[in-house]
Amino acid sequence: MLTLNLHLCNGDVVAIQVTSSQRDRISRTLNQAVLPTTPFEVQVAGGTLMIPWRSIGYLSTQAQAEPELRATEAAD
Repeated sequence: MLTLNLHLCNGDVVAIQVTSSQRDRISRTLNQAVLPTTPFEVQVAGGTLMIPWRSIGYLSTQAQAEPELRATEAAD
């Protein structure tokens, strides 16, 4: 799982947990010439957000360290 940040046009950032294939699917949808009319639905903090596709400005992901690297760093 990785953290995908949805940067909205109004300046808000919505962080969601997705797999790499889900991230790729979202990215391909945003790059279409005609965006879907149904909103992107996401569960955040126990509630459902319905985000219009046209309001998503861009995506970013946070780098995550490999599990074995985290264990080594913790031992140091």
